[in-house]
Parts: sequence; C-alpha cells; structure tokens
Amino acid sequence: MKSPYSIRVKSITTKAKQKLFLDRNDLAKLKANAFVLLDDVVSTGATVNAVLGLLRKRRLSPSAIFSVLFEGEMDVNKIDYSDKSRVHVFGRIPLYIKRRRT
Repeated sequence: MKSPYSIRVKSITTKAKQKLFLDRNDLAKLKANAFVLLDDVVSTGATVNAVLGLLRKRRLSPSAIFSVLFEGEMDVNKIDYSDKSRVHVFGRIPLYIKRRRT
C-alpha cells in the first residue's frame, strides 16, 4: 500500500490497539460502486464503528452492513450507521469469557 488512510481501534478481541487501513487506490473503486461492510463477529461494535468512521472521512458509506455473528449483548443500536434496517446479522453467540484454571 502506498500512503494508505488508517485509523486505530481497541477491540476486546486483541490485547493492543490495532491499526486498520484503507488503500488510496481502492477509493475510486469504492466510490464508483455500491459496497457492503462485512465483519465476521461483532462483540462491541468498536471495529465496525472505526471502519465506518474511516469511510466517512473519505465521504463513503456502505450500502449495508453484515455480520456473521453478534456476540453477547451486541445489538444494532451500537453500530453508528444511520439506517439500522440495513444492518444484518446471521446469528448470535454468547460472550466468550476466558476462565482461569484453578
């Protein structure tokens, strides 16, 4: 990637902050076409909201948002997207909590 746009996000699934990137060369493709945002598992919505913020800075918005699974108490109201009817999820799983061995 040459001169990508980036944003930092702290997700509950990683120990450290992550940096998400959007390649400048892909901007023209995104602007010229309808696209969706797809995430595998949404736990708090932090990653999806960070990506949406990065897209908004470039005046882009997905046609819809899809997640394979919502984890725990996640609901569409935690996603910063104006049309909640275009946020889709295929299933739910309980929040995974790592337990200490005793």
